[in-house]
Amino acid sequence: MAETTRREWLRLAGVACVAGVAGCSSSDDGGSDEASGDDTPTAGTPTEADPGSDDTPAANETETETGSTTQVSGWLMMGADPANTGYAPEETGPTDDVTTSWVFETGGAIASAPAVVDDTVFVGNRNNTLFALDAVAGEQQWTLETGGEIHSAPAVVGGTAYVGSWDNTLYALDAETGDQQWTVETSGRVTSSPAVADGTVYVGNHDNTLYAVDTATGEKQWTSEADDELEASPAVAEGTVYIGSWDSKVYAVDAKTGDQQWAFETEDWLNSSPAVSEGTVYVGSHDGNVYAVDAETGDQQWAFETGNDVSSSPAVADGTVYVGSFNNNLYALDTATGEQQWRFETGARVSGSPVVADGTVYTGSTDDGIYAVDAATGEQAWRVETDGELKGSLAIADGLVFVGSQDNRLYAIAEQ
Repeated sequence: MAETTRREWLRLAGVACVAGVAGCSSSDDGGSDEASGDDTPTAGTPTEADPGSDDTPAANETETETGSTTQVSGWLMMGADPANTGYAPEETGPTDDVTTSWVFETGGAIASAPAVVDDTVFVGNRNNTLFALDAVAGEQQWTLETGGEIHSAPAVVGGTAYVGSWDNTLYALDAETGDQQWTVETSGRVTSSPAVADGTVYVGNHDNTLYAVDTATGEKQWTSEADDELEASPAVAEGTVYIGSWDSKVYAVDAKTGDQQWAFETEDWLNSSPAVSEGTVYVGSHDGNVYAVDAETGDQQWAFETGNDVSSSPAVADGTVYVGSFNNNLYALDTATGEQQWRFETGARVSGSPVVADGTVYTGSTDDGIYAVDAATGEQAWRVETDGELKGSLAIADGLVFVGSQDNRLYAIAEQ
């Protein structure tokens, strides 16, 4: 069918990425504060504006209650928390006079979103490797070699890092040493990023299955079947798991039993990961719409038409939804009505997911740029150029922004 052909083309072109990043151009909105990539330091080498100086905040504290979805310290998983809100109210990022603190060469394109816990950054690449790096210096601590590409963003909770691979495996690793604790073999690629809540790891799979796995033992608690592949990442809130599928539906299933509660159908396939906030599920679709759906009933509250595909996973903060579209725009929408608050045009697709901290939206673009945008006005604060498209989401911790690029590098951005 034509839809299937188009879907596969998007995948081969590298735009069907659940751990994506939204971006904005430096053209006509908010000025042209741009930090050049020409003086990028070598891998693992801090610049003179070292974030490890006396002004650096204390080390992140690992989340102790796996069910917590707000007030997290660090960036624990895709979207910052199990509800995938993309918002860390206790974190701050660079807003002025930014510099590239360090870059790390991974040897493969990065489509995975980083996680940051206890001054360690965790990120995977398409060369089958998961890296743990010192967040201050960018120095390698350990690596895990898998049998397939890593598009899955790690989740790091309770001293354990969870990540999926295209070798059909979900891994649990000691976050400090990288030692393997357990693995779960599936029958399909694991592109989906794990969400961890209440002692359970939830992850989707290209075998059409949503898995619930015990964090301590790796034992499967239940599985739930969709009608097509689950590339998107789950969100967990108030005892329910939400996930989008290639079958054009968003599913809500009971977090304890896996029983389906409802399914909401859009007009095209989904690899946007839902975000859940204050009783509403927000998700994008390749039909060009951003949807708000009642988390309890699955009833549509509103839809916003962008005019092109939406693979971006929404971020939700302070009454606003931030989401990107293939029409090159980053949008700010009112959570209650879906009314557009502002639109920020980029130089290329916004195929991935923005993140928010301290009144600033951070995002990347397939025009190779990393951006900071005022969350209230949509005005650009700064832009940093990389040497490749940005398709994975960002992480914010201790005043730094971390993001991977298709140029094989992980970047740490700080204020000078």
